[in-house]
Amino acid sequence: PPPRPKRHYRCRWTLARAGRDRGMSSLKPIASYARIKPVGAETRGEGTAASKQLSGWDEAKGTVSVSGTNAARASGGGEEVFKHFSATLAPDASQARVYEVTVAPLLAQFMEGFDVDVLSYGQTGSGKTYTMFGPPQSMVQAESRLSRGGGETADGILRPEHGVILRSGFACLEALKALRGGGKRAVLHGSMVEISILTFANQSVSDLLSGKADCYVDASHHVQGAKQVLLK
Repeated sequence: PPPRPKRHYRCRWTLARAGRDRGMSSLKPIASYARIKPVGAETRGEGTAASKQLSGWDEAKGTVSVSGTNAARASGGGEEVFKHFSATLAPDASQARVYEVTVAPLLAQFMEGFDVDVLSYGQTGSGKTYTMFGPPQSMVQAESRLSRGGGETADGILRPEHGVILRSGFACLEALKALRGGGKRAVLHGSMVEISILTFANQSVSDLLSGKADCYVDASHHVQGAKQVLLK
């Protein structure tokens, strides 16, 4: 069968801060993380057994081991170890843990005036929406609590199940508050949320919001031609 379309969710923030240091020495351009989705009781035993099986992982080293791959059989070791992740998040990792490992370090760079991007990537059902936002209706419930008098703090609004979007938003506001309290000037000069829904298959990119129109990646590694819808 053809590859399943893979959607990605991307969030981006821009901040202008007076007197910021533009040195790039401490920045790591790209960091990738593997989050292992647990098998729920409601789905255990369903589906068809696969020839490849997740056989282990190391959270600190950022490795994931898979048995049944061609490389594993060729080496005779029984499993192939993927080592390109900065860290691996186990099935029992909480939403707070995921945020602290993957997004919190970016927030520090963001507060220095750098643009940052968070990308959640994977096949349908792999947990992208849960990681970014939380379970169904969780953001609706957060909005309801905000409308009842919530402000710049997460008290009474943020729940354990909420994902990195809400957590990073509150963390940003708290960081700005701390800067102002220390006598430093920081200006959040603009904020908006835009969404694009794309498919990546067979080395091509298509825009699902524009009738699967073709997109392309330019020399700066940015996707061009994708429709962006402003969420209000």
